[in-house]
Amino acid sequence: MNRTDTALGRTLHCLAGIALLLGASPTLFAAGSELDHALAMSLQELLSVEVSSAAKKSERIRDSAAAVYVVTADDIRRIGATSIPEALRLVPGVNVARINSNQWAVSIRGFMGRYTNQLLVLMDGRSVYRPTFSGTYWEELDTYLPDIERIEVIRGPGGTLWGSNAVNGVINIITRSSADTHGTQLSAGIGSDTRVLAGLRHGGELTDDVDGRFYVNHRQVDDLVLAAGGNAHDGSDLGSAGFRIDGEIEDDRRFTLQGDVYHFDATLLDLFSPSSPLPVVDMDADGWNLLGRLNGGTVDGAEWQLQAYVARADRQDHYLRQIETTVDLEFQYRTRWLSNHEIVWGFGYRHIDDEFRPSPWISMVPAKRNGDIVNAFVQDEIVLVPDTLDLVLGAKVEHHYFTETNIQPNARLIWRVVPEHVLWGSVARAVRTPSRADRSVVAVNPGPPVVTARGNPDQANEEMTAFELGYRYAPRAGLSVDLALFYNEYDDLWSTEPQLPNPLNQRFANLREGTAQGAELFVEWLPAEDLRLRFAYAYVDLDIRHTPASLLFNGSSDVVSTEGTPRNTVSVQLSYDVSDNWDWDLWGTYTDRIQVPGLIPGVMPIDSHFDLNTRIAWRAARGLELSLTALNLFDGGEVEYVGEFFTPRTEVPASIMLHLRWDMD
Repeated sequence: MNRTDTALGRTLHCLAGIALLLGASPTLFAAGSELDHALAMSLQELLSVEVSSAAKKSERIRDSAAAVYVVTADDIRRIGATSIPEALRLVPGVNVARINSNQWAVSIRGFMGRYTNQLLVLMDGRSVYRPTFSGTYWEELDTYLPDIERIEVIRGPGGTLWGSNAVNGVINIITRSSADTHGTQLSAGIGSDTRVLAGLRHGGELTDDVDGRFYVNHRQVDDLVLAAGGNAHDGSDLGSAGFRIDGEIEDDRRFTLQGDVYHFDATLLDLFSPSSPLPVVDMDADGWNLLGRLNGGTVDGAEWQLQAYVARADRQDHYLRQIETTVDLEFQYRTRWLSNHEIVWGFGYRHIDDEFRPSPWISMVPAKRNGDIVNAFVQDEIVLVPDTLDLVLGAKVEHHYFTETNIQPNARLIWRVVPEHVLWGSVARAVRTPSRADRSVVAVNPGPPVVTARGNPDQANEEMTAFELGYRYAPRAGLSVDLALFYNEYDDLWSTEPQLPNPLNQRFANLREGTAQGAELFVEWLPAEDLRLRFAYAYVDLDIRHTPASLLFNGSSDVVSTEGTPRNTVSVQLSYDVSDNWDWDLWGTYTDRIQVPGLIPGVMPIDSHFDLNTRIAWRAARGLELSLTALNLFDGGEVEYVGEFFTPRTEVPASIMLHLRWDMD
């Protein structure tokens, strides 16, 4: 019998026994410290949570003319997330798929892929979107998870404020101020999938007006199993460390200084090799970043912010080494004009320097390149009817060293019909700039047959025009409904074009277009103070086709249009505070059948599947929590990701984890 299955069976028996004892368990200790969250936040308070990603200012969710969702620190804790992608699994409209032991695919409103190129990801306002291949290396993105205050998810375009590549959405991971993390905290876990999870954070007061903290973190993940059978040899180790300092200086100015360093090691099968069995090769990645931010105000009530960061990443895959350095500077200013205008404007500068060291299969031409991105934006929030009707108009102008100048405007309207009913709508334009690979790559599949793919020096921006409607309903404490509808039109989408006379020679182009439409529904209900139910549903329908200028044009939608995205997804979560010291969570997700991109012959679609997960936690003493999490109870061994060239399918197993979190002070 499989060792994981045996461990899971023992765990389920343990959970059943614990459940029988919960009702009779006395309160052993008075709970305290950071773990005293439970379900204390009412829905009215949740809708009043202030977010900053939608408008580059603090505003309540109920007042945002965008599809906004916030993953709180307690949400992350209660699902036992061990990585940032796992924390996003229950967000409505966000698709998360585990590719293998260490790699993830995350998308919003379609276009699922290893490098989801239409989703901008930020950490405390610092972009972690990598222009090399247009996407985020989720396996390298790490921090001490209990230090995350919230994750703000904006579904829909955000280019007016955040710039290029914020096409289908923005994810901003926001960590807590060091003033809120005094003391020492230990987080540790062991499991059948994530074998080792260990983190330590210590914080305190440095001077009367300055606080600081540091952390160290380590995660070790075991190999998964290939869908075709056999060991995937894809285990990984990730270590990271970092610090943050927050303080106040004269004239009520506030500053933040923070930095991180990480090292990632993994193994994988060499799919380029003609050998059988396939050899196992190593890959590793190192990186660091340093960010400084200064906030202040003026005597007339205006606010300003100056932020700068530098980041470096060095990644060595078996087929390519990529070294990238980014320097970024941005300034924004917010002020009021007349009695009904709130204007925010700003500008930014980014310098990117990259270097690629080739292999026989992949190279970049030229191997080194650097360039600058300059932008400026303005947005005006106009109160048309006080406390009832607001209009938001804005635009960003950006000059990119690849594609010259582009403009990304938006118009948003929010109508508070009555306090319980809110309607909003928006029209916006967003663009994705070509990646370095889109323009410069030369890739060879040694075959047989031999297939080559080349970048296009004239590769242009992908463009999207988005139309959105939203509705929020919160009739009373304990119930809320959030609905968003969208229709997106895409032009100049990335494509590959066969080069005659040999169609096996491919070149990148912008010869696809199409639409995406869908809906996202989120309902939250607190029938009692100690019980919370959440329901989320998302529907997306993509219709992508080649244009008449393409040699592949056939007048109909491409099979590739779904691009690994399920049409329907449903999630349900039950959270129950059994007593002061015990809480229990049960959540399940349904994922619709996923079609296979037409460019991958012989690969079967992924059938629809339902995942059931549970977590039980016991606060054994003040500041000490023990928890047990079991994942994929029904469908252990399922495949979550369709796959791409040179990406073997792996099975995501049923798994368990025993976790401890201890506030030592």
